[in-house]
Amino acid sequence: MPHIDIRGITKRYGDATILDGLDLHIRDGEFLTLLGASGCGKSTLLRLLAGLELPESGDIRRNRQSILAQTPSERDCAMVFQSYALYPHMTVGANICTPLLMRQLSFWQRLPLVRHASPAVRRARAEIEQSGRKVAQALGIDHLWERKPSQLSGGQRQRVALARAMVRKPSLFLFDEPLSNLDANLRQSLRGDIRALHRQLGVTFVYVTHDQHEAMSMSDRVAVMKNGQILQLDTPEALFQRPVSKEVASFVGSPQINILSLQSLPEDAGQAAPAAAVEVGVRPHQFLWQAASNTWPVKVRVQSVEYAGSEKIVAARTANQEHITVMADATQPAREGDAPTLYIHPAQAMFFDAQGRRVEA
Repeated sequence: MPHIDIRGITKRYGDATILDGLDLHIRDGEFLTLLGASGCGKSTLLRLLAGLELPESGDIRRNRQSILAQTPSERDCAMVFQSYALYPHMTVGANICTPLLMRQLSFWQRLPLVRHASPAVRRARAEIEQSGRKVAQALGIDHLWERKPSQLSGGQRQRVALARAMVRKPSLFLFDEPLSNLDANLRQSLRGDIRALHRQLGVTFVYVTHDQHEAMSMSDRVAVMKNGQILQLDTPEALFQRPVSKEVASFVGSPQINILSLQSLPEDAGQAAPAAAVEVGVRPHQFLWQAASNTWPVKVRVQSVEYAGSEKIVAARTANQEHITVMADATQPAREGDAPTLYIHPAQAMFFDAQGRRVEA
């Protein structure tokens, strides 16, 4: 599938502007994730790509040709939803094969009497079933072929939904928070399945999620969205290490980055920071518990300690009453009420100006 260009797309519902002059270039064959909080416009953008909605202004172009006049079926895309949207009265096999039956057979050919009377229809159905079984086998659900959706687990239902999308061999896959209803272990397993599916098919995936771990672990590029705009479009590594703003830095990373005023640091730190900087960002794992050369001390008081296997998550407050989160090794002595001095290496810190833009040290 050729690349997709979204140019100046604006979408409103009544007086609410959901997308506001948004521009986006989607590369052929990439895994692109739209990441943002609820209401940022990411699902609306997906529906515009699918042809389920039309914009107030702007254009969506594929290979330099506008596709706004095309119907959803003409856009050659498949959509996988948060709700599995399976037909409850059909078996797994029938659910998977339905898109091909609808595409390749007429209404009359799908009727039961014609199905049994016509050799041509029987052959076509056999070929469709063979295609469906291959996809089911690839996703490890061929043994569920005769079951109904009510007999499946959540993970199995989502794999059926994926198989139903795959069987059409579309040139564009659209995923609208497909893993939100699953527990943590199933989400982890299906993340791997979806990423492997992308490598196998080599077509464009556009994935919507509010879960930054999903976005960072699966994507070639991530578009961080807020209020109908893209704050930053980049690789997961670049978003984490080189965010363009405090908003992006705060959205990417778990636990969340700590934002401190320069007044929380010693005077020589303020002098060494960029001239425009008013705040410093430090990831929870970047605090040091021992002094090192060229580090800045920060005095804190421990509020709580949460054990997380090999690590501790320490909640503390600075002398200026700024809340911070610190990741520490499980063997690090840290108890509620302790008042340790932590240290920041300036080379690892991020600096932000009064408008929240990151400034280089």
